Amino acid sequence: MNFNNASIYKCGVAHINGDTHSMERYFDKCFEVNLSKVYDPMKIYRNNTIFELEEDNPSFYDIVECLLEAHFSHQHISALVFGHRILFIEEIGELSIEKQQANVTQNTLYMFENEIDMIRDNWTKYVHYEDEAKLKFWRRYIIKRMHRLFHFGYNPYLMYSPQVFDFWLLKEPNIAHYIKELTQIPNSKFDLIQIETHLQKPL
Repeated sequence: MNFNNASIYKCGVAHINGDTHSMERYFDKCFEVNLSKVYDPMKIYRNNTIFELEEDNPSFYDIVECLLEAHFSHQHISALVFGHRILFIEEIGELSIEKQQANVTQNTLYMFENEIDMIRDNWTKYVHYEDEAKLKFWRRYIIKRMHRLFHFGYNPYLMYSPQVFDFWLLKEPNIAHYIKELTQIPNSKFDLIQIETHLQKPL
């Protein structure tokens, strides 16, 4: 996993707030986590800073488990942060490629099945789209998801798992065509070989 843009924040876990948005809102859902440089379980708001833990982070559940354990055991952690966002916790340890793949597959399926981030689109509207609108749809959400995975330290091509592809196929029988179209966009950084390698089949 690659966290080149992250900084390390050594701290204690003072407080964890639940989802900061309503259940009806999917976009940018997150937890608020109070991390304290000077950790004192009797003074949880002493010298603390509020960070966000975003629910579309594939490591979300691993991070929550680590934060809770640190909070209740009064242990310090080394949080990898970017701005005021928590990307990972060093104490989780290096994730195997199998664990990374499982995290990304579960996370990506959840995002697409629940139409998370689809502010302008949804699957009901999608069935009425013409070819050009469908291409824009897939370009918008695939690119955004790949950028987010890279931001969270993951290889974005892990998104192209057979399970995710099968779900896309249910929504768009011609999904292979649109993925190949994305790789043909001028200056596109889509790597068809990597996509097909992770899909375990040619498109």
